[in-house]
Amino acid sequence: MPGIAPGAVTRGDHRLLASALAALAFIQLGFYWHGAWLWLGMGCAVLGARFRAGWRFPATLLLLALLHAGWQLRQQQQQRWPEPGPFVGTFTVLAAQAAPDRTRVLLQDELGRRFRVAAYGARATGLSALQPPACVQARLRLKPPHGTVNWTGFDYGRWLYSQGIDAIGSLQYWQPCAGTQPEPTIAPAAMAPGMALQRALVYADRSGFDQQIWETLARTGLSHLFAISGLHLGLLGAWGWGVGAFLWRVSPRCQAAMPRRRLAGISSALWMSAYMLLAHAQVSAWRAWSMGMLALGLMSLGRAASPRAAWSLALLAVLLVSPRQSLHASLWLSFAAVLLLLAAWPWLKPWRWPCKLIAMQVLLGVGMAPLCWAWFGQWSLVGLGLNLVLVPTMTVLLPLCLGAALVRALSGWVAPQQWLAELLDALYAGLSVVAKPSWAVWPASSLSLIEASVLLAALVALLLLGPQRRPQVGAGLLLWCLGVWLAMRPLPPPLMDAAEVWIMDVGQGAAALVRTAEHVVVIDSGPRSPSGRFDAGAMIVRPQLRALGVDQIDLLITTHEDNDHAGGRRALKQAFGVAQEWGDFGQDCRESQQWMADGVRLSSLQFARSQAWSKNDLSCVVLLEVGAVRMLFPGDIEAAAETAMLAHPRLQQGVDVVLVPHHGSATSSTADWVALLGAAWAIVPAGSHNRWGFPRAHVVQRWQSSGSTVLSTSAGGAIRIELPNLRITRPAPRPWRLEAL
Repeated sequence: MPGIAPGAVTRGDHRLLASALAALAFIQLGFYWHGAWLWLGMGCAVLGARFRAGWRFPATLLLLALLHAGWQLRQQQQQRWPEPGPFVGTFTVLAAQAAPDRTRVLLQDELGRRFRVAAYGARATGLSALQPPACVQARLRLKPPHGTVNWTGFDYGRWLYSQGIDAIGSLQYWQPCAGTQPEPTIAPAAMAPGMALQRALVYADRSGFDQQIWETLARTGLSHLFAISGLHLGLLGAWGWGVGAFLWRVSPRCQAAMPRRRLAGISSALWMSAYMLLAHAQVSAWRAWSMGMLALGLMSLGRAASPRAAWSLALLAVLLVSPRQSLHASLWLSFAAVLLLLAAWPWLKPWRWPCKLIAMQVLLGVGMAPLCWAWFGQWSLVGLGLNLVLVPTMTVLLPLCLGAALVRALSGWVAPQQWLAELLDALYAGLSVVAKPSWAVWPASSLSLIEASVLLAALVALLLLGPQRRPQVGAGLLLWCLGVWLAMRPLPPPLMDAAEVWIMDVGQGAAALVRTAEHVVVIDSGPRSPSGRFDAGAMIVRPQLRALGVDQIDLLITTHEDNDHAGGRRALKQAFGVAQEWGDFGQDCRESQQWMADGVRLSSLQFARSQAWSKNDLSCVVLLEVGAVRMLFPGDIEAAAETAMLAHPRLQQGVDVVLVPHHGSATSSTADWVALLGAAWAIVPAGSHNRWGFPRAHVVQRWQSSGSTVLSTSAGGAIRIELPNLRITRPAPRPWRLEAL
C-alpha cells in the first residue's frame, strides 16, 4: 500500500498478527527475565524474512522492534550512577505536577537523561508555573530508579523503567534560567472529588486524586473512564466523524472538494489530535491515537484493510517506537480490548445496536478479567453493570467537560465547570457506596501475566471460530471457565508442622507474613507516607495476603509503633478481620506471650528493660519455632537490648534464621549478639538506596564472618523461607532493579 504498507495490509494479515504478538511476547520476556529472549526472537525474524517471501515485511518490523528493545535493555544495564548525593546542573522542565504536599517535576539534563524529582515546602514555590520546556538551574539529590520487588503488588520500578526515567530523588534548590522567571504560586489545596475527576477527564491530570478516589475507581472498575484512553479518543473521533459528515452534507463546496469519508476522517483526526494536545500527549493516549490515526488513514484512502491488520500494524508501530511500552498495563488492556471486539464482531454484527453495546460491555468485562487479575490483583464485579451505564454516559459527559474547559479558557466563565463538578461529586458519592461491599471486587493476585495471556489468547481463538461453530465454541467456553478457575487458585498452604515466612520488600521498613497450614500471622506492616500515596499495608502486604487466599489475620504483631513498622497496620485492619493482636495496639508483647497452631509456636521474649531506653530498644522480640528450626524477629533493638538478652535462656541454643535488627544499622548487631545467635541466614529488611546506607558494610561483614549468609530486601527484593527445610526463594530478577550503581 503506497505510503503506508505493502500489500500485506490487505492480504496475509495473519502474518502481521503473528508478528505483532511475537514482538509483544519476546520484548516482555526479554525485559522481565533475560535478554536472550530478544536474541531468539531476532533469529526467528531473520529466518522468516529469508525463507518466506510473504513474511518479509512483518518479520522486518518484528526484527526492528526487537533490535530497539535490545538496545534499550543494554543501555539500561550499562547505566551507572555515582553514589546517591547532590547533582548540580542546568535542566529542561518536561512536566510539573503540583499536589497539596509536594510538586513532582520531570527534568532532562544536557545529555538527555530524565530525572523524576519531588520538591517539598518552600522549594516547590513557583515550580508548577513553569511551562515546558522551561529552563532551570538546580541542585538535586539523586538515586537510581527503583521500586519494591515482590511477587504481587504495584511494581514502581517497572513503571519508572517504562517511562525512561534515569534517576529519581528530591529537588534541594532551584532557580530559573535567564528570561524564564515564573510567577510565584502556592501549592494547590486538596480539591473536591468532582473537580479532580473533571481535571482527569479534560487534562489527564490525576494529581488531585487521593488514595480514597483511587481505591473507589479501582473497586468499581472505572479507572479507565477517568484517564485519556482509547475510549475517550474513540468517542471524540466519533463526534468528529459526525461533524465532518454533517459539513459535507450541507456544503456543496465540501462535496466538490473531497469525498464524504475523507472529510469525515480529517475532522475525526483533528478532534482526536486536539484532545491529545490538551492532555499534554500522555503516553497512554499516544497508543490510542496511533491506532485511531492508522484506521482513519486507511478509511480515508478508501483502502479495504483488514481490521486485524490495522490492529497489528498499530501494535508493531508502538513497540517499534518505544519497546518499553510493553511494560505498561494500559498497553495490554487497550490492545486486548480491541482484539476481543474484533474477534467477536462476526457474532455481534447481526444484533441491534442496543444489544450490541450491552454484549460488548459484558464481553469486555468478562474477557478482560484475567488481565485485570494479573496486573492489579483484582477484578471489579460491580464494574460490569456500572460500565454498561457509564460508558454511554461518557459520550455526553466528555464533550460537556471539554466545552466547559474551552468556555473558561476563552471567557473566564467558570460556572459550567462548577456545575459539572457538582454533578461528578454526586456521581462519586454513589460510586463510593457501591464500592464498599466486600463482594464488589474479586481478588486473585496469584494469576501471572503469562497465565492471563494464555487465557486471553484462548478466548480470542474461540471467538474466531465464528458463529457457524456454536457447539465447539460452547464447549470451549466451558473449558475456558475451568482454566480461569484453575489459574486463580490460591497458592497451596504448607503442611502441618511446617510454615512459610514471607519477608516482604516494603522499602525502608519491615513486614513479614508467617503462614501455617490453616493460619496466618503478620509481623509488622511496613511504612505509610504522610500523604498516604504509598501505604505498604495496602499496596504490598494486602495483595500478597489476597494471593494466599487469606480473609482473616489470626495474629497481627507490631514490634513497635514507628511508622516503618506500623504504618500499614490501619490498611490491614480495614481489609481483614484480626483475631488477635500483639504490640502497642494489643497485648503487650514485651511481656511473655505464646501463640501455637498447626505445630508452629510463636513466643514473645521477656527480659529486663529500662524506661530510659530508646523506642527501638523497647521493640518486641518474637521467636518462631517450627520443629527444631528457630527464627528470630527482633524489631529495631539496638546494642542495649542486645546486651540485656545475651543471657536469655531461650537464645542460648542460637537460631537458624534472624531478621537483622534495625535494618542493619551500626547501632545494632553487636559482636556478642551475632556470636550468640550463630544464625545460618541473616535477613536484612532495608530499602534499596536508602539515605542511611543500611545495611552498613561492616555490619554485613560481621554477620558473614560468623558464618551467616546475608540476604537483603534492598538487593533482590522479597524473600520466601520454607520451614523447617530452610528452602529460600525470591522473585524473578528485574532488569530495571540495578543494585551496582
